[in-house]
Amino acid sequence: MNSQHRPEYSILVPVFLVAAAWGIMSGCSDRAAELVPKLPELSTTPEALSAALSSALERADDRADLIRLYASNNSSPLWVDVHGLTGRGEQAIAALRGAPIRGLHSEDYPITMGAVDSAEGLAETEVSLSRSFLQFTSDLRWGRHNPGVYAPKSGNLSELVLNVATNPDGFEAGLQKLDPPFDEFKRLSTALAQYRRSGTPEEIATIELTLERWRWLPREFRRGPILVNIPEFMVRVFDDQLQTVMTMGAIVGKPTNKTPLLSGEISHLIFGPYWNVPPSILHKEILPDIVKDRSYLKKNSFEVQTQQGDVVSTGEVTNEIMAGLRSDRYKIRQIPGPKNALGRVKFMFPNNEHVYLHDTNNRNLFQKTVRALSHGCMRIEKPQELAEWALRNDPAWPKNRILEALEQTHEQQVNLKQRIPVFIVYHTATVNEAGEVTFHKDIYGHDSVQ
Repeated sequence: MNSQHRPEYSILVPVFLVAAAWGIMSGCSDRAAELVPKLPELSTTPEALSAALSSALERADDRADLIRLYASNNSSPLWVDVHGLTGRGEQAIAALRGAPIRGLHSEDYPITMGAVDSAEGLAETEVSLSRSFLQFTSDLRWGRHNPGVYAPKSGNLSELVLNVATNPDGFEAGLQKLDPPFDEFKRLSTALAQYRRSGTPEEIATIELTLERWRWLPREFRRGPILVNIPEFMVRVFDDQLQTVMTMGAIVGKPTNKTPLLSGEISHLIFGPYWNVPPSILHKEILPDIVKDRSYLKKNSFEVQTQQGDVVSTGEVTNEIMAGLRSDRYKIRQIPGPKNALGRVKFMFPNNEHVYLHDTNNRNLFQKTVRALSHGCMRIEKPQELAEWALRNDPAWPKNRILEALEQTHEQQVNLKQRIPVFIVYHTATVNEAGEVTFHKDIYGHDSVQ
């Protein structure tokens, strides 16, 4: 018998053997024989178990992942041997039944226990446990409902399962390696256990959902990322060791102009930016103001352009220009300066939604508690500090030059030597370093449809 699979015998057998030896010396050999445990007879053979496992895999409807798993394990069972469940199998079952402590649900990982007195029954247990553990591992690594907006749901699932099962530091250590590498995820996982004892179902569900959304993020970053948490109205900047080095307030999109969930990489900064007004804002908001006051554009530092970019007016709105704006023959942009809605700098990360981080000329808005006020882009509270952080490794951009650039009234693009990952997330439960959990209003209704 393999003691790795039956550790209890490695302890009990020597004790009984001592007792038996004492019985023999004292003339009680029959009694001593009764004290020696009888190991269970083998109900099958390794060859029969292997054949039964192969047959069970062939019958499985979802055989692809299962076959890959066993191909990676030399076609050998992971969780059972000829005696029944191994210690590893017991740990796997315990992990599946303990799924709620990780924000998952045990009922999603059913286990069918086959008869232990036949190779077919053992194979049934083996395949059932593998099927559920594959799903469990996938859910821990990528989440249950990953929309793929931050990173593709790809990777060698079989390898992940084997890494857990064979981790030299133990089964639990293997499971923890699947977790997102952020301290807040770990703190929120700890908080979940506390809320299960004293919280409400709604709070528990919010924490579970936030843990799910953390799992959507990648596990490796070429450079410390920036996370913008929409319902919290906050920005967090991380160093390369994923430690928070800066936080600041954010203004995000109104419920009618939702900031999208997405990821990208900041590739360049633009000091003294123009604001190219989207057609939707021109028609819904600015044209009505021009109707009331034909000098509106001039007062607010807008200029009128053709669609090719030629300036046709520095703010004067004639009837001909008004007609061109209404028909989209013309467009408008706001010139750099103190009235510019983008402020003094914007941080560009190319994306299909055409959103970015930027300064603002209306800094009083950061005093508001609820800051869902923009058209979708994100205004940030500390643009100077973020510019210094982004350019910290570029000797051509010391602090004094950055300060000068923030005051200029002409546009200047600065490309980053290393791009900075950006993730726009929606976490309605956050926890600070003291372990205090805050629940944020579901301003876009994402939680209710998850």
